[in-house]
Amino acid sequence: MRRCAIGAPTKQGIPGFMKYFLCVLGMVLIIEGLPYFAFPDKIKQYLIRIHEVPDQTLRILGLVATVAGLLFVYFG
Repeated sequence: MRRCAIGAPTKQGIPGFMKYFLCVLGMVLIIEGLPYFAFPDKIKQYLIRIHEVPDQTLRILGLVATVAGLLFVYFG
């Protein structure tokens, strides 16, 4: 199979960008799902305790994670 540019159809008919996107999305779902599979009791305890964290702290953590993710995508 020949290499193709991003967006060009591959042999399977799925554009290269979409194939890459689906691969990345699958990896994210694997990483997100592992704690629920491996430690369901700990996740339940964590979710109960998260109600005690102030909204402002959660917003700051969310912003930091978003900016870090954007930087990884930009430089990756």
